[in-house]
Amino acid sequence: MRKNKLLSILVVFGLLTVLVAGFSSASAAMVTDPKETFIKSIKSIQNVESCHVNFDLSASFPQGNNIDISAKGESDIQGKPMLSKMTMNLSMKDGTKKFEQVITSYFEEAENQILFYSNENNHWIKRSLPKNSSDHQSEEYWNTIKNVILKNEDANVMVFEVTVNMNYIKENLRRTTVDVPNTKLMFNILDNLDDFTYLVTIDKKTAYISKIEMDFSDCISKIVSNIADLQSGTSEQKNRFKAMFSNMKMTGTMTFSKFNNVGKITVPEDVKNQAKVVNLIQEHKSYPPSGGICPQVIERSLVGYPDEARKKGLEGNVLLRLNISDTGKVIYAEILQSSGFDILDNAAIDGVTKWRFTPAQMNAKATTSNIIVPIKFQLKRLKDSSLGLLNSEEIINIQNKLNELGFDCGEPDGFIGPKTEQAIKDFQQSRGLEPDGIVGIETKKALGI
Repeated sequence: MRKNKLLSILVVFGLLTVLVAGFSSASAAMVTDPKETFIKSIKSIQNVESCHVNFDLSASFPQGNNIDISAKGESDIQGKPMLSKMTMNLSMKDGTKKFEQVITSYFEEAENQILFYSNENNHWIKRSLPKNSSDHQSEEYWNTIKNVILKNEDANVMVFEVTVNMNYIKENLRRTTVDVPNTKLMFNILDNLDDFTYLVTIDKKTAYISKIEMDFSDCISKIVSNIADLQSGTSEQKNRFKAMFSNMKMTGTMTFSKFNNVGKITVPEDVKNQAKVVNLIQEHKSYPPSGGICPQVIERSLVGYPDEARKKGLEGNVLLRLNISDTGKVIYAEILQSSGFDILDNAAIDGVTKWRFTPAQMNAKATTSNIIVPIKFQLKRLKDSSLGLLNSEEIINIQNKLNELGFDCGEPDGFIGPKTEQAIKDFQQSRGLEPDGIVGIETKKALGI
């Protein structure tokens, strides 16, 4: 059953990749240079008000009993503001057993977020992701296009072979994967993938893309290899696991129609009213399987504050769920609550995925687990009256000193918060200093730093 679940995850990976790459390129102007033609098609997306997409993703696993998985469906997409409805039929056949599920999802742009509504186990769930700048995202995408070749041409269509850098797909899947029920992207499994090549068909009469075709088979083999390397076990066990999926095949096709001719799309009010918000977590606790021992951080580095975010004055809090392997490595990170800024969310993920933990335990055996981690990005710093703003290392030193002296700052993190500020004031008052929360020369002397 384990391989069946993994197959489902990989199918969703393929579907999301198709969707990410597909709607980034909805129309095309006819020019002679293949790459220029394709880049113009990406730029032209800003002029497309709406379109209809049909998708068909299939995977086969010729190992023992043949396993077949398919995801078929359709989506109406509105461009400005972004709004879409997707209906997907997911089926899996394993020998004589067959599983089927129909999934309906809505995507809605709202202020600085993208809201996702999806029906999971007969209940509506609401999640959110930070909204990316469409101009920046398009520019980022065409900069990753490495090569475009005109493969075939007749009186009606042109077929291009497009090669892109897989890092783009990795980053965009991280932004979009929250919408898929019971699926969380394992970011590390996309490491070390090669460039990705797919086919794009452009209709000459309308100058719009009519079809996108992708073969994920080679990617899947490498992803499975990465998954195996993340697990504990002997080399023989890992190689056996890799061999199980070496012949897996996965392909996907998307067809586009009804450009600028899709009817009005709305998220039903009953969906909004019934949807349970899952991106706001009240308790920030670790949780292994019931009755087990929680993982503990043994190697943690500071999460970097991006220079661009500092210059723009961006601040916010990110709430992450980390999945920890039975060897203490971070397998994947899921955004439960966004800061509202993609650059801060990505910095939080990049930072915490480098942390190391003691593995959770169940029945005295190491096991996988989840932990909830809050990350705060706050530009306010402890002020030094003579030297200006203190850096993170200096603040951590101050927090450690205060904690040692019995003035609780909480976990030293290099950021000013209400708890740290109050600890400074309490310390200053206890030493007969002005309780202003500013770490000046006298306060430093009193702290012994």
